[in-house]
Amino acid sequence: MSLVEEKSFEKITVRDLCQRAHLNHSTFYRQYHNKYELLMDILPEFIENVFSGEWTNSEEMLRSILAWTEDNRIVVRNLLAEIDSMTTYRELLRAVSEQILSNPIQNTVTSTLADTINRMYFPKLVAENMATLMFQVVLQWADQSKFTEAKREAYIADVLRLFQL
Repeated sequence: MSLVEEKSFEKITVRDLCQRAHLNHSTFYRQYHNKYELLMDILPEFIENVFSGEWTNSEEMLRSILAWTEDNRIVVRNLLAEIDSMTTYRELLRAVSEQILSNPIQNTVTSTLADTINRMYFPKLVAENMATLMFQVVLQWADQSKFTEAKREAYIADVLRLFQL
């Protein structure tokens, strides 16, 4: 993750990873086929950090995720904003969708969301759409140069309206 703070995930090579971790290439390849497998291995903990919190309503959840985004703006931009091949985006989307459906974090908002989505005709598709919405919200928020304080609050209000649909 420290490399992702420096450059986009798409530009990180296995060589970069091995140098940073002081590993030989063969050691890396004994555990992983490529950098995407490594990302998938660490992604659940990363996503859990985003979704950690005790929320009783959608506004608390949204504000918590946006606060996390502010604290991790560079990582968010480098993981999501500069994706050339879409491979990383698709893998992140899949992981977040699974997180939404499995609901490993027990709090009122995520439990209700997971229960509701799992009762739908196409829960995986709906979860993927919800994950896409969340990514877009986070990406927009990560580029806060667009937002004055009033615009930030208006944006939060708009997103909350979507959550209520």
